[in-house]
Amino acid sequence: MRFHACVAVDPNYNGLALDTSEDERIARAMQAADFVFFGNHGVVVCGARMAWAYGDLYYFKRACAAQVLAQSTGRPLVPVVRVIAECVAQQTLGERLQSELFFEALRRTV
Repeated sequence: MRFHACVAVDPNYNGLALDTSEDERIARAMQAADFVFFGNHGVVVCGARMAWAYGDLYYFKRACAAQVLAQSTGRPLVPVVRVIAECVAQQTLGERLQSELFFEALRRTV
């Protein structure tokens, strides 16, 4: 729910972004999303601060792993009601102290 309505998919990965036309194409594909999956490549996350982007990427990866595990059971998944998912997403965006603390803890270990 933390990532509700903030993920885009770009199925047209064109290789390294070595010129501004590729940058602009990626930006158009992302629109207002903070995450973009590139077809046959990987994921990119954007954020206003490095700590926020890193924290989001960390928890996004964990959410993806949980999704894959849940789908691997073969049982039908029950989606969360949209209003609740939107509420949780907004609550998460409003609380960024945990991202700052997490990032600072990681920096101390490096």
